[in-house]
Amino acid sequence: MRSYLILYLLFTISINKVRAQDNLTNGLILCYPFNKTYNDAAGNGYHGGKSNTNLVPDRFGRAESACEFNGINSFIEINPTPFKIDYFSISLWVKIDHLPSQNQPEFIWSAGSNNGEQSIILERVGNQIKLKVGGSVSETETIFCDYNAIETGKWQHIVFIREPNNLYLFVNGSQVCSQPNIGKSPYYGSDFPRVYLGTGKRTEGLKSNFGGIIDDVHIYARVLTAFEIKKLFEGEKQPEIELTINQKSPCMGDKILLHVKGASQSANFIWKMNLEQKETYTNTLEWDTAKLNNDYDLNISVEIVDDFSCFPQKPVKASDLVKVKLCSELINLKIPNIFTPNGDGVNDTWEIPNLNRIPEATLIIYNRNGTIIYKSKGYEIPWDGTVNRLPLQPDTYDYSISTNIKGEKMIKGVVVLVR
Repeated sequence: MRSYLILYLLFTISINKVRAQDNLTNGLILCYPFNKTYNDAAGNGYHGGKSNTNLVPDRFGRAESACEFNGINSFIEINPTPFKIDYFSISLWVKIDHLPSQNQPEFIWSAGSNNGEQSIILERVGNQIKLKVGGSVSETETIFCDYNAIETGKWQHIVFIREPNNLYLFVNGSQVCSQPNIGKSPYYGSDFPRVYLGTGKRTEGLKSNFGGIIDDVHIYARVLTAFEIKKLFEGEKQPEIELTINQKSPCMGDKILLHVKGASQSANFIWKMNLEQKETYTNTLEWDTAKLNNDYDLNISVEIVDDFSCFPQKPVKASDLVKVKLCSELINLKIPNIFTPNGDGVNDTWEIPNLNRIPEATLIIYNRNGTIIYKSKGYEIPWDGTVNRLPLQPDTYDYSISTNIKGEKMIKGVVVLVR
């Protein structure tokens, strides 16, 4: 019994440890999703001070959701207060747009001052790019971990980790380098450190700016696990959403109610109704159907974008089709009071223009005794003056038309059959 209890406790501790490691907000100092701003979405107020940068589409194609650096004079400066730390994890997405110049390193990230810093650097080696992470451990000594297979023109996920005894570099969710640092602490220089994205300025003569795009920056005051790094690379799981519409065959001018189930509370919704578009921050939209001359299809789609999070999801889409009808209240029903089914090809059936455009309409015709001799729903095939395929005698016949539309009255009248 005791052994079972010990195993249970070990299992419980193990599960709780995994769950704690899976919380990607633990130890998060700074987060830049670049959702139309340079603000810190982690809530700590470490907003970026931009210089000559632009907000451009991110890897999901969302407008103004990543930061572009021109490789000449653009950078973001960050409040350095929380970043002079011994152990950290830096995660970001990068799209490099060119090879660095020979002997001219480009800094994706740097934190330090005169004669010392920690950094993420790109260097040119022949026609390849070397990615280096690490930095100073004294004024004269540096320790770097590097990788020679970084690519241009495509999005790549980079994670730089410094722990007590090692540096680690992960690219696209996998470890590509580790380097012992022999227990040496990072050195941030002899002056007050400065922290940058897109450049390195630890000394006056070194201004090597990055050219490309950076997105979804996360800086932690702790060491991420390999599982957490994989989760950052793979992204948050897309929600299972459902688009519901309160009526799929409304009459023109009716309001329809659109609702999305399953989206997160921080999401916003981009609705498209044929050529019209509307953006909301709620999962419900009321839409007035347009009044046109004919029935029409209304193609409805909604894109759910979770921009206002440190861990944005790939946008999710849902769509549906609504068939909007020109109902009788909008149709001029001109009902003839006579027809001549005599086989001459003229006026042989009782045509009621536009009635077939009301699919739910019901037409009933009675003889003088009140017996139903004809009944049709939708009136796709006009009455030809017969019952059970036998011609009826010339006479007057009562009829009733019900559109089955709420609030509309039944139409009653008499039609004359002449042969």
